[in-house]
Amino acid sequence: MTWQGKLRIVLLLSSALLAGWQFQQHWRLGQEFQAVETQLRDRDREFEPQRTQLAALEKKNDELVEAERRAGNQALLALMRERSAITMSNSQEAEAHSLGGVLAKVLDNPDQQEIDREATRNQMKASMGVFFNLIHLSPEGIDRYIDLQIEMDKRNADRTSALLRGQMTVADALQQRDNDLREQETRRAGILGAEGEAFLESIGNGTRNDEATGLVNLIQQNLNDNALNLDQSNRLQRLVKAELDDLKLDDTDLFRTPDDWVQFVGGHQQNVLNQAAAFLTPAQWDGLKNLAALDMAQKKEAMMLKRKSLGIK
Repeated sequence: MTWQGKLRIVLLLSSALLAGWQFQQHWRLGQEFQAVETQLRDRDREFEPQRTQLAALEKKNDELVEAERRAGNQALLALMRERSAITMSNSQEAEAHSLGGVLAKVLDNPDQQEIDREATRNQMKASMGVFFNLIHLSPEGIDRYIDLQIEMDKRNADRTSALLRGQMTVADALQQRDNDLREQETRRAGILGAEGEAFLESIGNGTRNDEATGLVNLIQQNLNDNALNLDQSNRLQRLVKAELDDLKLDDTDLFRTPDDWVQFVGGHQQNVLNQAAAFLTPAQWDGLKNLAALDMAQKKEAMMLKRKSLGIK
């Protein structure tokens, strides 16, 4: 037998021995693994009662924590109710800490009033300088015109303060506001003269015309296939402007109840709807009605936010 043959036999025997050793190792490891698995199952069965007991303890602990939380909440609610009752019983302290009371104090503050007067004077001289020049108003007339506006602003601030403090009814405040507006128009006409007053009124009319045009254009855009013709658009614009001329809102109106405010403002919208029914098609009128309802909802939301900002309950 050649040495190559002998070498081949040795390699085959070595391979067989190695395979047998590997098989023996795998078998031994398998046996050990099964033994470990058996031990783990036995331990698992031993710990099963402890796990059940632990789960019961965890559940009991959660129940105790929840009961403690609820008890704490009840105690907190009781304390809050007690504090609220004490606060409400002391009206002066409640006013001092209320937003409305704070705002009333700011409005009544002499230093703040002086700041507001100077701010108004400077703003009017800057913004109305061209107007004063166009109507050839004298320096004395300019001072009288600005002083009139400052006086009316002061009356409005005093009225708002009285309303916030509960020292004036809303009905009295509205009547006083309307009287002040009429007085302001009369005194302003005396300062500006007939030509100056007519010029100022034309500016106001132009502004309201622009507002009415903008509103009608917005309505037109939202009517889709039911667009207004030129005649309908012009007639609706005149109706809207007439209501804008008549509708005068300021902070005093915010003290109306929300329902009263909606009824007051909604009355002007209804006037437009009622008269527009005469020249709009049913589909156009329905579209206008839906837009008016949406507009009212947005106006009411803005009104409620402003009431809140003024501390009006």
